[in-house]
Amino acid sequence: TMAVGGDGPGKGTASGHDALANPSGGAASAAASAAAGAATSGSPLDIEFASTMRRVEAALRGAPRHMRIRGEQWAQRLGLLACVRQPLFRKDRNLHAELLLQCIEEGKWTEPLDRHPPEGPLPCLPRHVACALRRQRHERLDVARGRAPRDDAPVKHDQASP
Repeated sequence: TMAVGGDGPGKGTASGHDALANPSGGAASAAASAAAGAATSGSPLDIEFASTMRRVEAALRGAPRHMRIRGEQWAQRLGLLACVRQPLFRKDRNLHAELLLQCIEEGKWTEPLDRHPPEGPLPCLPRHVACALRRQRHERLDVARGRAPRDDAPVKHDQASP
């Protein structure tokens, strides 16, 4: 079989066609396994990534075929980043995984997941996408802690200028 994404021999898994032959999520399962291996580092970011990828794998099992095809491609691509060491890249990897899960659960793709995963290094998420994901995460945490999200709560912006 061929390697996916032109990463060369020994990287990735079987071709996308082979992964689709297994509706239980061959590529997604491999990505979740890689993420689980990274979680053994004990890093909170790696543990969060492994948890999100397990949820992605579960969501893909019940997803329509068109969602499953692209979802497995992205899950496999993110799985290759399971062992990245730099905290900034770990945070962005986790945001990508969170966005992947959200897209699968909502049944619609948003940028940059509305395209095939790029070859080579994975670019950081666009700033507006990353900010929206962080805001949604904070709102979920507030609800989980029994606090209603507030409309007047200050929003932290990552801008250098006022």
